[in-house]
Amino acid sequence: MKKLILLGFILTSLFAFAQQKSQAKWGPTYKMPSKFNTRIVCEDGSGFYVIRSQRRSSKGIILEKYDGKMNLKYSEELIIPKKDKDIMLFEDVVYVNKQLVLLTSYFDNKNKKNFFFAYPIDDKGKVGNKFKLLDENKTDDKKGSNYDFVLSKDTTKFLLYYNPPFDKKADEKFHYKVFDKSFNLIWEKEVTLPYKDKLVSIKDYIIDNDANVFMLLTVSPDKKKGEKETKIEQAKKFMVLSYTHKTGQFNQYEIKLKNKWIESIDYDYNPSQNQLVLGGFYSDDFKLGTVNGLFYMKLNINSGEVEKSSFKPFDKDFMVDMIGEKKADKGKGLGDFVVRQFFSRKDGGAYIVAEQYYIVVTRYTDSKGNTYTRTTYHYNDIIAASVSPNGEIDWLKKITKKSADGAGGYYLSYAISHNKEKDVLNIIFNDNPKNVELYKKNPNKLAPVNIKKSLVTWVSINKEGNMKRVPLFTVKELDKIILQPKVSMRSDNDITVYAIRGKNYKFGKITFK
Repeated sequence: MKKLILLGFILTSLFAFAQQKSQAKWGPTYKMPSKFNTRIVCEDGSGFYVIRSQRRSSKGIILEKYDGKMNLKYSEELIIPKKDKDIMLFEDVVYVNKQLVLLTSYFDNKNKKNFFFAYPIDDKGKVGNKFKLLDENKTDDKKGSNYDFVLSKDTTKFLLYYNPPFDKKADEKFHYKVFDKSFNLIWEKEVTLPYKDKLVSIKDYIIDNDANVFMLLTVSPDKKKGEKETKIEQAKKFMVLSYTHKTGQFNQYEIKLKNKWIESIDYDYNPSQNQLVLGGFYSDDFKLGTVNGLFYMKLNINSGEVEKSSFKPFDKDFMVDMIGEKKADKGKGLGDFVVRQFFSRKDGGAYIVAEQYYIVVTRYTDSKGNTYTRTTYHYNDIIAASVSPNGEIDWLKKITKKSADGAGGYYLSYAISHNKEKDVLNIIFNDNPKNVELYKKNPNKLAPVNIKKSLVTWVSINKEGNMKRVPLFTVKELDKIILQPKVSMRSDNDITVYAIRGKNYKFGKITFK
């Protein structure tokens, strides 16, 4: 009877998954006056907001609003406020407490002071006169401090941080300030990390619901102390550091695997479980630098203990799919895979998504003796993995994708959404139209994408690991405007996307049902 019930559940799950559909709605085609870095800031009940800017510049910064049908409601140049007759430096636009906020900084070279401000933006895209001074500090650095910031997932907390002047002989230092949704200061502290400045690289920050801060960092080996890789121990350290502001407690946890070497790592905060979940790829041989499997850990925030640790070597069938039978037989690993996303699930499980990414630099000389350099960016296969609530790695799936160009991968990589209710991953990317038929014959032998003649492919994977791959639309259907997957914004049921070619662009919303 139990087998019949289980079979019925599986069939029902497969049927429901097979019925999943998508719908793409596109707004009008517009012309952009000049090229900008484009980012979708946020979405509210009336539409979504887009910022077009140049990094660390204060001129020509455009804020745009689009309604639910992707119609442009306004396009306003943000007038950056002045301080002491000087225009301040544009940092970013964020969405906090249902309010668009302009962030700016200013360095007073005469008095060697840094300032960081928050200005409200009204519903017409105008910068208000009222502001909040979030930070003011003195520095000996001639260029001032470089600020950075992180929003919590629910956008109710705001972390502002900066480095004091660099000193390669001193331990790494950071000054942290955490604000609530009204930009009232919750706490601030200067933290000295027990590692030399030049050896530390911080990957990411997380703010939990109680305004505590976590950071994931790597510490390179100190060659002056003779630290180096050995056959039994990894010299590079992977650390999670946390600061609990109510107790003033600063903790650090080293993430390590016995007789294995971590090659790529990411993490996420799971508020329903009050845990940090970590995962990534490991190598069996530190000399090769290739990956041989996946690892996963659960870290209890209160106790600081690793509650669960598991790893899964890539099995023979998976490796044959990835690199072919000959290389798999020789025990070869995978190269150049980077963890892109880490989605914690309500049930305590997780999804880990990675992409093969690498750069090839070619130098050549023409008949006249002129030397040229060509850089090609490769964004290839995706790996998706599921981790069960008890911490075991359930399955690994390969999503075949082959793409490269010499323009910085402008139209490459992918956009992704995790439907938390249905527990389904939805992934879209530019693909070769030939692959619709080629995939049916041999999923591992697909044609590389030709961007100007591409189509957009949708891949969905459910909790059981069932995968569906279907074409969505072609460039021709978009009037030859091409999807730029990396400029996107995800929610549970849809992805807001951006397509551009030359000065023509449009926005769309792809809904997964």
